[in-house]
Amino acid sequence: MSKFGYTNNNTTNSSLKKNNTISKKVFKETITFIDEKWDLWSKEIETLNNDCDALQRMFMDYDKDNRYLELRNDINLKIQERKNMLLSLEKLALNIKDQISNT
Repeated sequence: MSKFGYTNNNTTNSSLKKNNTISKKVFKETITFIDEKWDLWSKEIETLNNDCDALQRMFMDYDKDNRYLELRNDINLKIQERKNMLLSLEKLALNIKDQISNT
């Protein structure tokens, strides 16, 4: 009987290690995904800001055509959307960090 208990214990330990490895892999993939999204959205904000600057320059250089300002306003809305997405991501990360520290 002790042999069965020993084998059962090894099987349990093996499956715990396997589940832990799977969970750790999912955890690392999630962290990597969050990091990549953060970088992507930050880069998009930077590109959109550059576009806004270019449109402002074009407005000043080309007869103060209001189309440039309209486009600039549309881009500013996209920038705000990206910033809100980054804020939401940051809140989620901080909530997770807080929950982990409270356990």
